[in-house]
Amino acid sequence: VALDALAAIPFALLRMERRAGTFAMLRVLVVMLNVGLNVLLVALWQWGVEGVMLAGLVSSFVGAAMVLPLALPHLTPGWNAGLVRALLRFGLPTVPAALAALVVQVADRPILGWLAGAHAVGIYTANYRLAIPMMLAVSVYETAWRPLYLQHARDPAIGGMIAHAMRYFLAVAVVLYAAVALFIGDVVAIPIGSGHLIGANYWSGLGVVPIVLGGYVALGISTTMAASIHLTKRTELLSLANGAAAVTNVLLNLALIPVLGYIGAAWATAGAYTIGTLVTALVAQRALPIAYPWAALATALGTVIALGVLTSLLPTQGAISVKLLVVVLVALVAWQIAGRKPKAFERKPTATASSQ
Repeated sequence: VALDALAAIPFALLRMERRAGTFAMLRVLVVMLNVGLNVLLVALWQWGVEGVMLAGLVSSFVGAAMVLPLALPHLTPGWNAGLVRALLRFGLPTVPAALAALVVQVADRPILGWLAGAHAVGIYTANYRLAIPMMLAVSVYETAWRPLYLQHARDPAIGGMIAHAMRYFLAVAVVLYAAVALFIGDVVAIPIGSGHLIGANYWSGLGVVPIVLGGYVALGISTTMAASIHLTKRTELLSLANGAAAVTNVLLNLALIPVLGYIGAAWATAGAYTIGTLVTALVAQRALPIAYPWAALATALGTVIALGVLTSLLPTQGAISVKLLVVVLVALVAWQIAGRKPKAFERKPTATASSQ
């Protein structure tokens, strides 16, 4: 953990300098090293838990060793008490926010196991992971988005930039939602060796996927709106939003799982992200009001809801031509949602903005 914390600063520097190629290459190398060591130590040498821990330690050490030299030219000895206070004032409130976000990510499985049993957890977990394309899209978006708006912190056009970023995320999200939600049943049915992406006995839980995808769309919207909170340094507001999401997640799991089983757990996740997004919208707009494209947002959400209903009506496997037609139509809707590229995204960050 300490090594990862040290490496986080140089990685953040790469993001701020828009060195996406270097950032991605180093991240991929660390992940590949970790996976390779796990295969060697756990699968081949049978080291068990110790092998997993050693693989993580070695990959974290190598990652830190690769990126720390990038930060050395920027380091000068000294102590700035004012800067330390500012960093603590900004960073400490994010700790409870991060813990609350963790609750949303992990609370569903133990509650599901308690109320519905291990079999339900297995089906739920296998299908939950099929929503990973949207999760990765949101993660990549957040990685690129935060340094971009921080670089333009003092730009008078920052509000327009945030509003257009919302448009672009929504445009990508609705197309990705359509592709994954409609075709995931066909993808899991493709033979891979002697099996499938997930076992056929888990296919009964494919209804989890569109619901979880919708939750990740809400998370991406929240990520966009959180720019107002970070730009105004009101990070304590993140705890309100994430705390509301965590409480919602636990309560909905307790209420819905006894009635709907693992589908209830999926709805609890989507509901938690939705509540978190609504609270983020309220507090972020008070911190830094943004003229969001509300019509485009409503169109995107309506499209996601319509797609969710459609996936329940279409066969899980087959009807490929119909599904392709739907994806094409959604892509046309996404084109309208995206609108035109603003000048704020075309120019390089100013020296003033880069100093933030």
